[in-house]
Amino acid sequence: MVNYIIRRLGWVVVTLLGIVLINFFVMHMLPINYAKVIAGTHASAVTLKEIAANYGLDKPLWYQLLLYLRQLTGLNLGYSYQLHLPVTAMLATALPKTLYLAVVAVIFELIIGIPLGIWTSRHAGGLMDSIVIAASLVGVSLPTFAVGSLLLYIFAFRLDWLPLGGYAPFPHIGFVVLPALSYAITGAAYYTRLLRTSMLEVGDADYVRTAWAKGLSGNRVVMRHVFRNALVPIVTFFGLDFGGLLGGLLVTEAIFDWPGIGAMTYHAIPVVDVPTILGVVLFASFAIVMMNLIVDVFYAVLDPRITYS
Repeated sequence: MVNYIIRRLGWVVVTLLGIVLINFFVMHMLPINYAKVIAGTHASAVTLKEIAANYGLDKPLWYQLLLYLRQLTGLNLGYSYQLHLPVTAMLATALPKTLYLAVVAVIFELIIGIPLGIWTSRHAGGLMDSIVIAASLVGVSLPTFAVGSLLLYIFAFRLDWLPLGGYAPFPHIGFVVLPALSYAITGAAYYTRLLRTSMLEVGDADYVRTAWAKGLSGNRVVMRHVFRNALVPIVTFFGLDFGGLLGGLLVTEAIFDWPGIGAMTYHAIPVVDVPTILGVVLFASFAIVMMNLIVDVFYAVLDPRITYS
């Protein structure tokens, strides 16, 4: 297991390096004068020249890449073109807020999706099963901005139960409910459909039939023999889901004025703030690949038959 983790960490470095190279070249192939982005459209030629020299923008592209890679070895993601602040510090400030939102959103997803997935698998083919599956299909198809706007209109504007937006740390949970729920509705639909399908497949296994033949109670068969062995695809999706959440919920954070990593990206894209965009992409990629590694290790906990060498 230890050797496997070390090898995977090595591939994490290779993967992140590839992501850095692709995104760096894509951003610098755009026909944009980044010195003008930093200084403004009305800056003089002398000012643009000074800024290009200060940021290394007057150097060849290969030199700029080497300089950027050297900075990354010291966890230096550069300075924001827009705010003139270290991107690393900006991420450190935004990450706890995004993590808070991500944890609450995942809790909502699991509270809604897991019980519905278990219930529909036990009542497959019935009327309520069909209604839940149809509702989950609608939930998967709904865009986040539409769900968020609808929740804002109903619960914040019309009913005035929750704030219209903004951020407040725990335990002021009123601010986090709507943004977390706007994402969780779609995510819960995925968990419901995925768990239902997985449990129906596991339910046809020989060891499950044997458990029923032994006269075990329905709840024991479902929870101990079916549910646990149906969790592998759920854990896989959870890893991708939570890793993506850590990268920031761009639309959700923008709608609810939530000052997380997604909001950083939302404000960086229109002004082509390259260091901020590259920093967010790199962090989001790191979160996803690390969550995948954690999920692979957790497989062995769920199923002792799975081994890594």
